[in-house]
Amino acid sequence: MGRAGAIKLAEEGATVYVTDLDGDAAAETAAAIEAAGGRAESRSVDVLDHDQLERLFADVEDAHGKLHVLWNHAGAPGPAGLEATEQAFDFAMDLNVKSAYFATALAEDLLAAGTARPRSSSPPRCPAWSARPAARSTRSPRAGSRP
Repeated sequence: MGRAGAIKLAEEGATVYVTDLDGDAAAETAAAIEAAGGRAESRSVDVLDHDQLERLFADVEDAHGKLHVLWNHAGAPGPAGLEATEQAFDFAMDLNVKSAYFATALAEDLLAAGTARPRSSSPPRCPAWSARPAARSTRSPRAGSRP
């Protein structure tokens, strides 16, 4: 589905950045796009590595200055049922949710530059990649509730 989508976007006139953990697979897709007359670049990117995502979007900004579409298509099935290990669950969440969140946050300004809609003047909203301790509630429990 990822390859088919990338090819379809190129057929519609997009310059496509094909990224995959497997650099050879990304290169094959980019070659197919170019063979059909499209424009594509490929690279190996581990979407779980924040530094690699930052470099990717910095390169897109340097080359194009904007982004019209961001398709977060990296993913894998998560563990089935309630017997999942914490490690398997964390990996599925990191790959399927966290990577898409941070890619979108890093691409926000590029996506705004690629639209005609006005952009707010708020600062970029990409929190640190590393995990932070959960905030503790300072509210008192409701009357009658148990701690």
